[in-house]
Amino acid sequence: GHAAKPCMATESGASHESFADLPSGPAYARHYAIKLMALAHGAGILGVDWFSLSDGAPLGADSDPYRYMGLYLDIAALASTSEAQRTDTGVALASYGALFGEAVADLSGSEALALPDTVDGVALRLPDDRRGFVLWARDADLDEDESAVYELASDLPVLVHAWDWSQTQATQALAPAGGVITLELSAAPLLVVEQP
Repeated sequence: GHAAKPCMATESGASHESFADLPSGPAYARHYAIKLMALAHGAGILGVDWFSLSDGAPLGADSDPYRYMGLYLDIAALASTSEAQRTDTGVALASYGALFGEAVADLSGSEALALPDTVDGVALRLPDDRRGFVLWARDADLDEDESAVYELASDLPVLVHAWDWSQTQATQALAPAGGVITLELSAAPLLVVEQP
């Protein structure tokens, strides 16, 4: 056997503009971004570079999906950086980064999740040793309309954050009942953080 080596995946992206016959659109792009980062994080990948920082054209001005993978709307005509506007994908990655940017992969925690075929996700460990989870309903046909129910084993309450938490600061507090927290999942990943 060989010793595990850190690796880095670069230049991944998803168009937040909708294009016929392509996985694309606002929901697809923000879900993809969080799932990509969570699965990479959970696998111990040290970094993933998003392509690209900003869109390459104003909305609706181009038929190339690669022009609409930015974390910000097109910045070419802006007079200052303060005018930059995040896309939903940018908001989603800001939420993930604020909650889990300093977390580490919890491989035994991910294995202990024993996820059914209808659910995917990872377990992470925050710097203060609290557990974090990113969970979603598997979406085999990429139509972003899947749903599943998952019972997360926990004796501690959790705060559930949606993709736009970095913008809204909205959370849902859930308490365990009988050692589990019932989560209603969709294709939109839930960002779950254990509370002391």
